[in-house]
Amino acid sequence: MLKSFRRWLKTIQGVEETQAVELKEKLLILWLGRELNKAGPGDIVSNNIELRHGLENRSTSMRVFMEIEVADLFSMLEEDNNKIKLIDIRDTVEYDQGAIPGSENLPVHILAEKINELDRSKILVFYCQVGVRSAQVCAYFLENGFKRVHNLRGGIYAWMQSGLQVA
Repeated sequence: MLKSFRRWLKTIQGVEETQAVELKEKLLILWLGRELNKAGPGDIVSNNIELRHGLENRSTSMRVFMEIEVADLFSMLEEDNNKIKLIDIRDTVEYDQGAIPGSENLPVHILAEKINELDRSKILVFYCQVGVRSAQVCAYFLENGFKRVHNLRGGIYAWMQSGLQVA
């Protein structure tokens, strides 16, 4: 995986240093998105691990979001759902077919517009159909300064497989 990313970096040699750093960061985001699209729900990096990657002339650490299991989310919602903002990033048609009770539908295409309206003090739990799209959204929110970001492992599919109700 990292070898293909390094090949991408070679394509921007000869570019001015400030432009190169920006391009490398953009390429990393594209590469991460591509790898997440290929991954299955169980393949996403989780448990708040520090992911270290090297960019030429500087080292960066990127915080990786937490994945949350259905049972853990259910328990958290039972304990105190005021601490949690549950966000379904699927489009409206998918959401209307069934959603986790108490969730808000913010389709992925409008999230960038709504990012400043979300409460940064709450735990944000994102989900989609199986957890891949919401994993990408979690990475985006971390990049934009949110600290308490979780992805529902397996998405609404895992929620329904657990026998829990949908609205």
